[in-house]
Amino acid sequence: MRAGVIVGVLGVLVGVCGPAVQAASSPVAIEAVTVEPQSPTAGVLCRLSVRVKNAGTRVATSFRLKVRIDGREEAPYANEVYAVNVDPAAAGTIGLYNFWSPSPAKASFKVEITLVEAQWAEVKREGKTTTTTPLGPVEGLPSTAERAVSMATGK
Repeated sequence: MRAGVIVGVLGVLVGVCGPAVQAASSPVAIEAVTVEPQSPTAGVLCRLSVRVKNAGTRVATSFRLKVRIDGREEAPYANEVYAVNVDPAAAGTIGLYNFWSPSPAKASFKVEITLVEAQWAEVKREGKTTTTTPLGPVEGLPSTAERAVSMATGK
């Protein structure tokens, strides 16, 4: 009897906690994470960017991201909103802050980027002026992608 209760409680916990770990499907998601150079040596300045795919029917904009490099959350992203417009059925690249590759000798490190929030928008272009008006949040977020970066050996 006791084992049945424990199994039942664990089943309920898995049912409650399981979906929170997996993000719902979103029409706007991270398509790729790019780190340059692809195989840095220790302590090298790296460029970071993320490619966002918009499978929706409206323009997506106002991207909020959470970035973890080598297991450490990067604080500068906490208050940043990237006002990049990504048209429907298109992808756009967002250039992020540069970072230094980990200094201790290790074979690789992980870069994890989570698209926490984005907005649907209406975009009006008149001559050289573009006006972007937010229409509401993109549903189904967050979306996470990660990239394992192999460290180069030598200098």
